[in-house]
Parts: sequence; structure tokens; C-alpha cells
Amino acid sequence: MRGTAKQVAQALGVSAATVSLALRGKPGVSDAVRKKILETAAAMGVSAHAEGPAAPARSLQWSPDTGVPAVRILSVRRDMEEQLRSINSFSCDGVILLATEMRLGDVEKLRTIRHPIVLLDNFFPTAPYDCISIDNASGASKAVQYLIRMGHTRIGYLHSKIDIRNFRERKNGYLSACRLLPALEGRDAAKRIVSVGATTEGAYQDMCAYLEKGLVLPTAFLRTTTGSLWVVARHCSDMLFGFRRMCRSSASTTPACVRP
Repeated sequence: MRGTAKQVAQALGVSAATVSLALRGKPGVSDAVRKKILETAAAMGVSAHAEGPAAPARSLQWSPDTGVPAVRILSVRRDMEEQLRSINSFSCDGVILLATEMRLGDVEKLRTIRHPIVLLDNFFPTAPYDCISIDNASGASKAVQYLIRMGHTRIGYLHSKIDIRNFRERKNGYLSACRLLPALEGRDAAKRIVSVGATTEGAYQDMCAYLEKGLVLPTAFLRTTTGSLWVVARHCSDMLFGFRRMCRSSASTTPACVRP
């Protein structure tokens, strides 16, 4: 019987999110840990890019009176080429594609899709597709402004080492809003950005390194997060768990955490 990604995580004592990142070839996992995960996964029959069996496609039907067409939800393994072949194999009027972690190079591959495409949760100004994205900068800015109204002037930001547009825009929104702070605190905002890894252990080690600098801790932190994609959401949970573990193991007081 084939194993699962969860069983690989349990066997190695790492989080499921760490295994997911390693199997999909994503950053945020050290070479040594990635090697152990891939070796253990192979031994347990878990293939890279395939953390479980592909779920069958299914159709959701609305009443013809609404004028809304049927929607076919396709779940496939995360291999890009397989996804493209699966999409082209169906007869449909268009494709809605969740593009949170996509890069421009990935978008270029979409040209092989024969159907109209709308990209969600990302924006590619040079791509010939309609995009629907979150106002990340504004959300982070409003979160900072909320903390200022709550009396905080020393506000930090937990920034993911996973480099995607959403996270970059949120960091920019944080920096922009920090200009509303008193002169000294506003100028030091960039020094309170802590880049943390995508795993519990990585976040813990990065926060420990931050503490060792002997800096005055912020009284509140914003953290990179998203509710749009399960992989990133799990990664952010690991990041926060690592942060909390660091606070518990040190003499510091845990700052407040707010997510935009």
C-alpha cells in the first residue's frame, strides 16, 4: 500500500507543510531536509508532485433559469504539464485558474490552453489574460493603521522567505503605512522586518537569530498570510508556530500578532 505525505511527515518528525514544499520542489526547505524527505517518500511510494491520488473532476449544476453555466471543478496532481493536458481535455467555455504561486514563466506555459483564462489572486501586466487580485498593499497598510490607533508605535513585520507577489505587496504596504509613525519609529520600520522560513523549524531558527541581535522587540507584528491557497495557508501556520515556539523558549514577551 502506498504511503501518504502525512505519513512521511510523521516518520521524519517534520510538518506536513514541509513535506509538501519538498515534494513540489518549492523553496523554504534546507537541502539536507529535502533530501531526507525525498528519500523517505520514495521508500514509502509517495511520488514528488503527487501527495495523494488525484480527485475526480465533478460538475456543479445550476438551474437553467439563472443563466449561469455549469462549472466543472478539476482536481489534478500538481505537475504543470499534467494540469495543462487535463484542462485541454475538457470541453468548456473558459478556465478560472488560481495563480497565487505562479511565476511569469508558468503563465507563459498557459498559451497552450485553448480556452479563455481568468487568473485569480495574482497579476501579470504583460500577460494576455484578465486577472483578479487582492489589494495586498492596502490591506497591510490598514492593519498598520489599526495598530497605530491601538497605541502601537514599534510595529514589526514577519515576512515570508517564499517570494510571491502577494507577500511583496504586503511588505510594501507595511512600509508605506509606517511613514505615519513618529520620525524615529518610521525610519526604523525596515529594521523590524523579519524574514522567516516556510517551516516551523525554519521560522524558529530565524526568529532566534533575530533575538540574538539584541534589538528592542516590536510591541506588535503583522505577518504574511493568505486565505486563498491551502499550501500557503499551511506554510503561514508553520511560520507562526515557529514564532510562538521562539517566544516560549526565550525570556521575551510575545508581541501581538495581526494579519491583514
